[in-house]
Amino acid sequence: MTKPHFKPYTQDQYQLPFSYEILIPEKHLVREVNRLIDNMDHRELEATYGERGPKSYDPVMMIKILVYAYAQKIYSSRQIAKAVRENIYFIWLAGGNQPDFRTINRFRAEKMQEELETIFMGIIKELVERGYIQYENYFMDGTKIEANAGKYTYLWEKNRERYTELLQQEIRKMLAEAEKITEAENKLYGDKDLEEMGEDARPFTSEELREVSRKLEEELEKRPKEKRLKEISKRIKNDSIPRLEKYEGQKEMIGADRSNCSKTDHDATFFRMKEDHMKNGQLKPGYNVQIGTENNFILHTSIHQKASDTTLLKDHIEGFERFHDRKPTNLIADAGYGSLENYKYLEEKGICAYVKYSLFHQELGKNFWKRKFDVRNWQYDRENDQFICCEGQLLKFVFRKNNRTSNHFEYQTHVYQCSECKSCPSRGECCKGKGNRSVEINWELEARKYQTKALLQSEKGIYLCGRRCAEVENVFGQLKWNSGFMRFHLRGLKKVLLEWKLLCIGHNLRRMTMLSATTE
Repeated sequence: MTKPHFKPYTQDQYQLPFSYEILIPEKHLVREVNRLIDNMDHRELEATYGERGPKSYDPVMMIKILVYAYAQKIYSSRQIAKAVRENIYFIWLAGGNQPDFRTINRFRAEKMQEELETIFMGIIKELVERGYIQYENYFMDGTKIEANAGKYTYLWEKNRERYTELLQQEIRKMLAEAEKITEAENKLYGDKDLEEMGEDARPFTSEELREVSRKLEEELEKRPKEKRLKEISKRIKNDSIPRLEKYEGQKEMIGADRSNCSKTDHDATFFRMKEDHMKNGQLKPGYNVQIGTENNFILHTSIHQKASDTTLLKDHIEGFERFHDRKPTNLIADAGYGSLENYKYLEEKGICAYVKYSLFHQELGKNFWKRKFDVRNWQYDRENDQFICCEGQLLKFVFRKNNRTSNHFEYQTHVYQCSECKSCPSRGECCKGKGNRSVEINWELEARKYQTKALLQSEKGIYLCGRRCAEVENVFGQLKWNSGFMRFHLRGLKKVLLEWKLLCIGHNLRRMTMLSATTE
C-alpha cells in the first residue's frame, strides 16, 4: 500500500529570520495606507510629546493603525488591539508593537484630532493628482446616525421652561410672604421689581437668589423667633437654589438652537430616524451627517445637531471652501435643500444649483394638475393681484408677511384670502379651517422654482440628477450598510466628527486602492 504524499508540515522547525513585508501583496490596501501616512508632515503632532517620562508609542504608527482599522471596518478599540496582536497586516503596520485598547482609545480621543484634517486633505490631494477628482460636480446629501446614548435619556426645552416657571412662581410667593414679615423689600430684593409678583416679573437667576438668601439669613439674626421666615430661608437655600442651578445647567446643555438633547451625550439631539417611520416612530438621539462626493469619493463632511437638511447647506459649503480653498462648479442635491435661502446663497457663490424643490416630481406627473383645490392650478389675475379659485370665488391680497428662518434669513410672503367661503358647495373639501380659505405665496421662491425646473429638465440636469443616486446615495450605502456603521462609538460632537472622518478616510482609501488596481 503506497503512502500518500503531502507538503512538509513541521510546527517546531526553526526558520531563518524574515520580514513580514514579504507576506504583504504588492497592491494591498495596507501598503497604500503606509505610504500615504509616511509622506505626510507629522512634526506638529510629534511636538506635543514631552522629552521626559516613559516613552510613548510612535504617533505615526498609531495613526496608521487607526486609519487602516477604519478602512477594514474595525471600529472598537478592543478589536483594533486584538488585530494588532493577531492580524499579519496590522503586525507589519505596527512594526511588532502591541498597544493595548486603552492606549489606542486615548490616542484616538486626545491626539488624533490634531492630525485628522492633515490626513483627510492629504488623501484628497493624492486623488486630485491621480485625476479622480476635478471639483466639477459636487453631490450632496445627509443622513441621521444614532449616537452612543440612551434612548430614554432625553431632556426637552419645553419641559425645562415649564418647570423653571413653576419654580419662579414658587419663589415669588415665598418672597412675597417674606416681604410681609420683614417689611424690607428694597433691602432683600435690591432692584428687583416684585410689586405685582405676577408671571411677567423678571425671573430670578441662581446668583440673585443666593444674594436674597444671604439677606434673609441676616434678617433672621434680627428676628430669630420668626419660624416662618426661617422655613422660607431654609427652603430657598436647600431646595430652590439647587433646582434653579439645575435648570440653568440644562439650558446651557440644550443650547439656543435646539429643542432637546440627550443626558448621556449632551451634544446629541433626538431625531426621528428613517427606519422609525416604518416602526413605532420612536425618537432616538443622533447626529445629522452631511457629505459631498465626486466620483464616489468623499470630498467634505460635516456633522450637525439640527434635523432639517435645508438649514445646513450654507454651513457645509462654507466648511468646504475653508478646507479646499475653492468651491465646486455644480451642486446637485435633492428636494431637502430646495429653499429660497439656499438658491440665493448658491447664486451669490457662483455655484450652479441643480437642487430640486418640494413637489418637483409631483409637478411632472399628470395627476398633480388635476387637483382642483391646489392654488397652483387656480387662475391668477396679475393686474388686480388676486386668485380665482375653481368655484369662481376671488382670493384677494390681504397683507405681506415677514418671515425669518432659523439661520436669520428674512423673506416676505403674500397672503390672499377669500371672503365668500360660507356658501361655497366645495367648502368641506377646499377649506380645512373654520374661517375663509387663505393661501400664502412666496413669489420670489416661485420665480426661482421656475428657473430651477428649466435647469433640472435640461439634458445635463437630467444626467446629473440621475447620477446623484449612484454617487452620494451609494456612498452612504457603503458606509452604513456594507461597513455596518449604524451607530457612533464615541460621545461628543468633536469625537463624533473624528470618528466619522476616520470612516470617510477609510472609504476613500478603499476606493482609491480599488481603482488603482483595476487601471494598472
